[in-house]
Amino acid sequence: MIHLVFYDLETTGIDVNKDAAVQFGALHCSYDEDTGELSPVSVMMNTLCNPGRKIAEEAEAVHGISQEDVAWAPPDKQVLYQFSTALRQMARNAPVVLVGHNIERFDTPLIMQRWPNGKFNMDYSSIDTYTIALRTWPAMPHKLEELYSWYVEGAKVKAHDAAADCFMVYQFLQKYLSETERSLEELVEWLEQPQVLETFPFGKHKGVPVKDIPSSYLKWCAANFTEVHKDVEATICDALDIDRWCA
Repeated sequence: MIHLVFYDLETTGIDVNKDAAVQFGALHCSYDEDTGELSPVSVMMNTLCNPGRKIAEEAEAVHGISQEDVAWAPPDKQVLYQFSTALRQMARNAPVVLVGHNIERFDTPLIMQRWPNGKFNMDYSSIDTYTIALRTWPAMPHKLEELYSWYVEGAKVKAHDAAADCFMVYQFLQKYLSETERSLEELVEWLEQPQVLETFPFGKHKGVPVKDIPSSYLKWCAANFTEVHKDVEATICDALDIDRWCA
């Protein structure tokens, strides 16, 4: 058995180095290594958090959580500490894999800057469903609610609610594992290393084979993007025959 923990944050903004959590959600299920199936999911945590700072108007417009809503909520660092403690206890009897959508570039970095030693996830493997989508369907929508709508084709779930987003990720992974030839362990290993994409996944050249994209555009990306997904960076570096970003 392997523990799968799905987690998601709603936050005060989109800067992983400065913003904090206003809602934290986590769901749990187990993976049967013999059958390759996921158990039914259960709620592990679902709480509002006091971020100790102002919620940006743009962020509130997305998730609908106001300053008044979190005034008496526990501090986000306390909630994250409880989560970290629960993970350690869970890991005593079976491996833990953290799962989420775009957690590699957003949720995990934000938690790490809110966590004293910045190492809450170092003992666990992870699965980022955004990376699965980017590699499997580079020309398709990669936002969670859009991905859920066309791939899972389930009943609509309220997006930008931490627990609901976790449930969408759970259903996505459940369907994906039933269709892929990879085991969970093989999926984790596949996601760890950057991959060179054949098709560009965003911008004006989305869906275009990388070999057909003007090198001037790829050079512009390399010179101006300071942070992109690891696969996008690997793809552009490969196309331009460079080792790292110019920016």
